[in-house]
Amino acid sequence: MLDQLSSVGHDKLPSVLIGEPVREATAAGAGALLATREGKREAYLVLDIGAGTTDVAGFYCVNNPNNDRMRVFEVSSAADAKNVAGNTLDNALQRFVLDRSGLSLDSAEARLAGHALRRQVRNYKEQLFRTGKVVVELTTDQLVEVNLDQFLSYGPVVQFDKLITEMVGRSAVALAGDSGRVKLVATGGGAALPIVRKLGEDGVQHGSKQVVFSVVDAMSDDLRETHPDLIDPYPQIAVALGGSLPNLPEQRSSIPTGISTPPKLTLSPIYKS
Repeated sequence: MLDQLSSVGHDKLPSVLIGEPVREATAAGAGALLATREGKREAYLVLDIGAGTTDVAGFYCVNNPNNDRMRVFEVSSAADAKNVAGNTLDNALQRFVLDRSGLSLDSAEARLAGHALRRQVRNYKEQLFRTGKVVVELTTDQLVEVNLDQFLSYGPVVQFDKLITEMVGRSAVALAGDSGRVKLVATGGGAALPIVRKLGEDGVQHGSKQVVFSVVDAMSDDLRETHPDLIDPYPQIAVALGGSLPNLPEQRSSIPTGISTPPKLTLSPIYKS
């Protein structure tokens, strides 16, 4: 879509409102991309766990000091999106609490408790992941204590982690090529979830290939120093802030697959009779 947009004549575009096109994942991970070492080409996988969807996108960022700006090339085969995200965990926590309450799920009490819990479940979830424990008060005056380890072992949460891991694994292998190493940039409301930390620590195995991650902060060092008040909310506003950076990497045409290292060329004699 961006490639098509860039080919449209400026006379047909509202140039006052539209600058240079940039992909959403590039904007979200811009702070990390800008840390690419001089003279290097580095692979980045941007994992955005939002409220309704989880998206991944893979890039090569090239920092050639002879160019005015860094350049990014998206690997099209590394892009993916799934309708599993923060809402999935909200629903899982609500079911987990109601299951532990002992209420009959088809009763009027359970339905009323569920409706009331729905309005507060995201706050409870954030507290659970932040502190490791939360006590949920139901409309029935019951108190249900939830431990993080118990919740992470709950079937729907285990399935959620599995889907995210498989999704990241496919994309990472498509991006990594022969190197087996990728920089992981997490954004969105789910950037601090345990599954992200686990991916950073363990890497992923997909088929016969193993990919090791180096976790990189989406927020640039300069912005961190000048606006420390944005550190906590940054993952959720990374697209807006990253997309407004004046030195945003230049978006280049996509490439289909990760880069594989070709074999070394050798010279050998040729004999003719």
